[in-house]
Amino acid sequence: MFDSILQFVKEIFIIGIISEIFTALSDTKKYRNQISFITGLMITTVCLKGVLNIINIDYLNNQSNYFDQIELFSQELELKEINNNSSEPLYLQEYINANTEFIEKKAYEYGFSTLNTIINMDGSEIDSIEVAVTGENNMDKCMELKLELSELYELDLSQIKVYWRKR
Repeated sequence: MFDSILQFVKEIFIIGIISEIFTALSDTKKYRNQISFITGLMITTVCLKGVLNIINIDYLNNQSNYFDQIELFSQELELKEINNNSSEPLYLQEYINANTEFIEKKAYEYGFSTLNTIINMDGSEIDSIEVAVTGENNMDKCMELKLELSELYELDLSQIKVYWRKR
């Protein structure tokens, strides 16, 4: 921005010097008035150009900030996916993590603690759920958990497996 202001001042200074030279070299008052008029038009043009440049530079800076932020956000997402060590896209992995946490809370409500929870995806939908639980060896509660997960995720009972394991 400082460069554009400096360029603006230089142009006005050069126009002023050139107009003074032509005014001094002209013989009649008639030419001096025409030179002053042309010089005034040139200075007005330079002033308008300078103001428009400053406005345009501010606009371009704002636009480049938005594009830089979008680019940084997309690079951040790419890095997260690379560091994820999973073949799943980031949004699917987050979806799986949220559902895993939910299933573990449901198991806790039935008196179990989970050893392992596996959610298998078919595209963007849950295909099957496997939960290894520990705690009280109560097959009725395991079946109740399985039924509730079946209803919540709208899956067949064959797609949900709840295993009880010793620690």
